[in-house]
Amino acid sequence: MNETFELLTSITQNIPEGIYRSTADKKLVYANNAFVKMFKYDSVEELLQTNNSLHVNPQQHEEIISTIKLQQHCLNYETQFLCKDGTMFWGLVNANGVFDEHHTLKFYDAVITNITERKKTEEQIQTALKKEKNLGELRSRFISMASHEFRTPLAGILSSAEILDRYDDKLTENNRKKNVQRIQESVKHMTRLLEDILLVGKSDAGKLEIQRKPVNIQKLCNDIIQELELNVLRKTNQIILFHSTNIATHALLDEKMIWQILENLLSNAIKYSPPNSTIIFTAACSNNTITFSVQDQGIGIPKEDIEQLFQPFHRAKNVGTIQGTGLGLVIVKRSVELHGGNISIESDTGKGTTCTITLPLIKENV
Repeated sequence: MNETFELLTSITQNIPEGIYRSTADKKLVYANNAFVKMFKYDSVEELLQTNNSLHVNPQQHEEIISTIKLQQHCLNYETQFLCKDGTMFWGLVNANGVFDEHHTLKFYDAVITNITERKKTEEQIQTALKKEKNLGELRSRFISMASHEFRTPLAGILSSAEILDRYDDKLTENNRKKNVQRIQESVKHMTRLLEDILLVGKSDAGKLEIQRKPVNIQKLCNDIIQELELNVLRKTNQIILFHSTNIATHALLDEKMIWQILENLLSNAIKYSPPNSTIIFTAACSNNTITFSVQDQGIGIPKEDIEQLFQPFHRAKNVGTIQGTGLGLVIVKRSVELHGGNISIESDTGKGTTCTITLPLIKENV
């Protein structure tokens, strides 16, 4: 046990991310060396005794705590922090709450990754995008930067799992497993983001190719829904109602691309819709077309944003703090076009969105 404790202590004190523990009323009780260095304090003791707010905007600190209370964790939250000398830096926060037997938040453990350079790069790219007509080089730069920088949060998330292990004597076995599993799911999520970024880069380079093979559309749709029910819907209490008509069992499609298209549209519908809402998913085949439709009851998309949705990194102005990269619909559109199809979006702000995909139906000769 002592050796394990010493190992975990060594890990937390030597990784570059700032690790800390705070009570529910925002009182710091632990900080590693990297955290102290980030905020430019002389010692852990000085930092723990300070009454100064470490957040440039204290309201964002409240949002982090509120999110933890509601979801038991707060992932990939970007905010600005205030150092002892008055300077500021951008940080990416990944936090997990620890609750008592009454489900009251006692404290939370968090990892901060300094993303100041990434934010500066993003600002530089956004400024250049407004001035340059040729976006190819700038997109490539952004993709290369993001694919590198997204690896850092992965390390932070994994290191927070080590922190939870350190306090496993204060958690029930069930709660410990839930927290570790939650972190692992976040790692998978970040990995998917990396794959999206690299896929857009491959498309920009003209290297994205379609690999058609016979696909059972009914089974594919059911499998996607089942995966979402297992990993997402059970947490949000949302329902996907699936209706199919004249579904082909041997349509020649790129199965991986179609999976990604439909999963992306359904994930968006889930993400931008309230809990306990219903998402309507339909699939229908005619003599020469396949049509997929996803209808939600979410926040909708402002009219001025709809035309720009298929531009890389663009997000609608009403998304607020909902996480996203602005790449999902870009990948969807390009994958649909590779199949010779098209995508249309109808939306009403505050009422919901309907995305419709139409593809040519090519059947295998059986």
